[in-house]
Amino acid sequence: MSSLICLSKEEDVILELIQDYMENNRAFKYEKIVPYIRNNFARTSRNINETGIMNILEALVQKRVIIPGSKLTKRIVLQNLNRRKIYDFIKNNPGLYLNIIIRRLNMPNHVITWHLDILVKFGQIKKVFLDNHDAYFHPKIKPSNYLSTYLLSNPKCQKIISYIKQETNKNNTTKTGISRALKIHYNTVSKYLLKLEKLGLVKKEIMNHHKTYYRVD
Repeated sequence: MSSLICLSKEEDVILELIQDYMENNRAFKYEKIVPYIRNNFARTSRNINETGIMNILEALVQKRVIIPGSKLTKRIVLQNLNRRKIYDFIKNNPGLYLNIIIRRLNMPNHVITWHLDILVKFGQIKKVFLDNHDAYFHPKIKPSNYLSTYLLSNPKCQKIISYIKQETNKNNTTKTGISRALKIHYNTVSKYLLKLEKLGLVKKEIMNHHKTYYRVD
């Protein structure tokens, strides 16, 4: 599994019952699962009332181990091969947005969208709105690194950074020079340079009365 799930003994027992229940039922619903759990406990020496069951169910929902209305649990959510492929791709390529993920994986839009939604609901993947896009990250990436990770994964931004690094000290790294060389619209170049500068990934200086940019390693 992608990450450890810290559960109490009671939570673990109830999760096992939920998984047994959902083998023969379409989805987890409170009004049906609570009587099922209570009846199973009645056959054992365990003593837990309906309020206790509800508290444990809420704790499992808070931990995103179970999702009301879903047949899945966090323990099995990555068993689907397509879903695992998408998860692994984002884990290894954080910060990408949907259109790029679709192009790279060569899978239908609706398939990727469906599995991404499940991964986000179960906390296996984080969805963050950046630069008018929903970008996807592995949960281990710190929120303070979202923007820089997103920018460094953006194909146009990668081209700009690579070009600046290559052309440093050649007086070709003005906004106009970058735009012409890479055939990227001037306004787009300007937007990304501003973001990269704020993050300290590039710096600018005045050379021959022009603003030129260089890469900060």
